[in-house]
Amino acid sequence: MSQQAEILHVEHVTHAFGGVKAVDDCSFSVPSGQITALIGPNGAGKSTMVNIVSGFYLSHQGSIRFNGEDISRWPPYRRGSGGLIRTFQISRGFGALTVAENMMAPAQHQAGEQLLNAIFRPGLVRQQERENYEKALALLNTFGLYEKRDDYARNLSGGQKRLLEMARALMASPKLLLLDEPMAGVNPALAERLAQHIVELGKTGVTFLLIEHNLGIVDQICDHVIVMASGRALATGTMKQVRANQDVVAAYLGG
Repeated sequence: MSQQAEILHVEHVTHAFGGVKAVDDCSFSVPSGQITALIGPNGAGKSTMVNIVSGFYLSHQGSIRFNGEDISRWPPYRRGSGGLIRTFQISRGFGALTVAENMMAPAQHQAGEQLLNAIFRPGLVRQQERENYEKALALLNTFGLYEKRDDYARNLSGGQKRLLEMARALMASPKLLLLDEPMAGVNPALAERLAQHIVELGKTGVTFLLIEHNLGIVDQICDHVIVMASGRALATGTMKQVRANQDVVAAYLGG
């Protein structure tokens, strides 16, 4: 795959909990239009970094640029409205809502959220709701959840909740989708399905940054790999390149 412009640039980012630096002067870039993995041993700072990029934590030092803009002090909702969307290690659906209702919630820039539109432009609101509902059903069909559309989300299996989490994220029309351990806790067959979904979605122009411990999946689907250790980006490149890096071997991959 040819070299692409970067969509995300993290520079000298540091974040500490008390006196412990979970992320320590970390810098890396994520190429646009590619699937990038963020890997490393437990405690390397990967989830903290995703929390910083998505705005759930603010970095104590350094900067984060997304699509050329410095978003370092932006709150999460502003990052999300700009196309930087994330999922979580544990699915966070709305259990008391149906699967279809869960899908409708993340849609961006909904006209009905503005009171004046609801009063004076109800036709516009209804039209957009129909369009969002059709999009939601299409995504549910893609992820094999169409038959579950009227079920309460709390009644889904763990694997189905994982599929719903990714489908919900796509309702927000992401430019960069951060996936925090998307394969965690799922069986191998579902992991393969999720991996294939990521590959197919990558072809539509969505850029991915995923934390993943399954190195076989990383090797299978990722164009670019960032290895973190002790809060820093230790190495970047293809999976083949980082496997050959002796610092990576010593810190994580083993002999």
